[in-house]
Amino acid sequence: MNRHYDDKISILIRFHDLSKLEQLSMCLLTLEGQTFPRVEPVILAQRFSAAQVVELESLIGEFHWHEDVKPRVINVDLDEPEDLRTHLLNIGIRETSDARFFAVLDYDDFCGQAHYERLTTSLKNSSAAISYSGLILVEQNTSEHYNFTVRKQFVVRDSFRLQNLYDNPHFQMGCFAVDRSKIADADLCFDESIVYEEDYNFHLRLSLRYPSDFSVAAEKVPALMRTIRRDGTNSIVSEYDAPQERERKEELRRQGRTANGRLRQQFFRPEFDPFILYWTEPLPIRGGTAYNWTVYSMGVGMSQLPKRNQYGHLRVAHSPRYEPLVSAFSQRNWAFSQDLNLVREIESQLSPQIAWDAHSVSVWTDLMRGRGPVYELQLKLIDQAYTVFPFQTIMTWGVNGAVADYSRTTSTKHISLELGPTRSPFLETGHCDPFGVNGDSVTSLLPPGFQLPELESEQWLDTYIARSGIEIPPVPETLKLARNNGRKVALIPLQLADDANFLLHAEQYSAFVDFLEEVVPPLLENGWVCIIRPHPGASRADYVRADNERCREWQLSQDQDKVLWYDEIMTPAEHIGFLRHIDAVVSVNSSMAFEAMLLGTPAVVTGKSSFGLAGHMATMDDLLTNRDLTEILKLQRRLVAFNLFHHLVPVGELFVPGQLIRRIEQAERIRSAYITGGATGLAEHLIRNVRSTITEYLTMGISPMRVSPPKTISTQKLFDKVLQNI
Repeated sequence: MNRHYDDKISILIRFHDLSKLEQLSMCLLTLEGQTFPRVEPVILAQRFSAAQVVELESLIGEFHWHEDVKPRVINVDLDEPEDLRTHLLNIGIRETSDARFFAVLDYDDFCGQAHYERLTTSLKNSSAAISYSGLILVEQNTSEHYNFTVRKQFVVRDSFRLQNLYDNPHFQMGCFAVDRSKIADADLCFDESIVYEEDYNFHLRLSLRYPSDFSVAAEKVPALMRTIRRDGTNSIVSEYDAPQERERKEELRRQGRTANGRLRQQFFRPEFDPFILYWTEPLPIRGGTAYNWTVYSMGVGMSQLPKRNQYGHLRVAHSPRYEPLVSAFSQRNWAFSQDLNLVREIESQLSPQIAWDAHSVSVWTDLMRGRGPVYELQLKLIDQAYTVFPFQTIMTWGVNGAVADYSRTTSTKHISLELGPTRSPFLETGHCDPFGVNGDSVTSLLPPGFQLPELESEQWLDTYIARSGIEIPPVPETLKLARNNGRKVALIPLQLADDANFLLHAEQYSAFVDFLEEVVPPLLENGWVCIIRPHPGASRADYVRADNERCREWQLSQDQDKVLWYDEIMTPAEHIGFLRHIDAVVSVNSSMAFEAMLLGTPAVVTGKSSFGLAGHMATMDDLLTNRDLTEILKLQRRLVAFNLFHHLVPVGELFVPGQLIRRIEQAERIRSAYITGGATGLAEHLIRNVRSTITEYLTMGISPMRVSPPKTISTQKLFDKVLQNI
């Protein structure tokens, strides 16, 4: 950086096709006419013969250049890599190391007369190491005999700031000049692993490390003329490309954007806007109704913002199927639709009429596990969404393996949202987790054998229950009858067979009858009575109904005095009464187990759950041996407080932009604690920091759908329209 450099600018021009000599000649003509006197064209040829190199040298010799510059041709004849475009630039930078300035120009672009004088002047008169210009974008129809201009656009970057460059590529290859006297040699190179958006990669690395100047980009005078041809011969993806060529270019684009995504994460600054995307699941789970309420609820929160959206860095990407829900709001700038063709292709992977059967459930399970055709299609869909909205963080409701893997490969952040383990009449909880939901939540990463210390927040549990408006009713009659002869009674709540918790985190079972066969017989042998409580939604679809009927058939084959089937509709008070007065709850990983824990009832889970922690809950062995549970119930109460106040958040905050952003920032701090301190550091961070207070639950512990109930939406036919929209 302290060496002497000649006061000249080397212009690096990549060239690969001798049939384009006329365009190259026009490019050189505009360089010859530059008002900056010492312009040094350097043609970087790819695998030319000796005769072809001579022809290029002859062309460059037809023009008049300043005596202090050395116009020349550099031919690179390497076998690998196949595409030498980025490698050529690094050769050019290395071979022009005597020049203070350098720039890159495509052979078919033209410069305004003062283009390089303005760029070099801005570099000389400031501390900037790189300066940018505007351009005239020219679109042409081409033929064998003529080029016909169909559109011109003057691109001026007025009031440009570094945030804009961070968000998106804004400058073409010829729209910058570099002052190498201000840059370390190690930074003066292009990333040769990519050949698409390699210029943007270069801009990011320099502008986020060194001062930049955007003043020339704001000048409304001719600068660079960039030509886009309608014949597919540009390197960019074009609608005029043949299918195979388009596929090749799209893969190169994906590689470039992946590399640049990682670079953006590396150079993110606190002062930058955190672009956040809520990714609505495009796979129509359960016939398309699984997540429509989240789109509507997000709309409730976003549409209440001022017309000039102060959360312009938060967007919702949704399936075209949800357009009627978005259209229900007068303000819609918070949402954009996912690519219709790809969404249709995704939906076609399900059974006909998107029937929710065993095949469709297996397709969804594969997606959640990060495999299968829908997984591959969603990777493409996410990549397209990134071109619309260059997110730094992507949120999903529930589990999506494609989003999780996309985030890992691009170094974007992934935040998982989901309903928490409390429902009405309790104050409602939600997940805003940097690691996942269900059995993959933050609790799954705590150290093996970890035991929670005493928590001040344990004192808040009684207030939480009281302020939920919960009064403990007397023992239900059904429970009194079941306790005949002094037997203990276990409540066994069933979940739906298509519950993601069951599909992903209870792999020892292929159906819920497997769970019943595992837990009920040993309980009966040890003097327990079992009340099986089917899920209220078990009749919703054939797939879950069939699983529920198998459980019912199994129950009917048992002693009806000891294995009861209780499918009566319960009031909230009756529900609370059952959970409070039952002797134990045994579940795969149902939220009812957590609600029972909250009321002081022992709970056993046989699968992984979002709220479980080994050593803090009863086990089947504890129940079968009639072990004293006094100490384990103390730890269980502590675990409940840990989940409510150090882990979970009020569900309403997930749909209010300002609160959601705050919760995402908390999640990132949790992620950082794990990255820097491992499982132990994570545990220390969670214990030390109260995430949700009683006051926050009182104000936001209610789902927007309770404010605007599904019945109201159904009356407006919005959900019906969702199903008809594609």
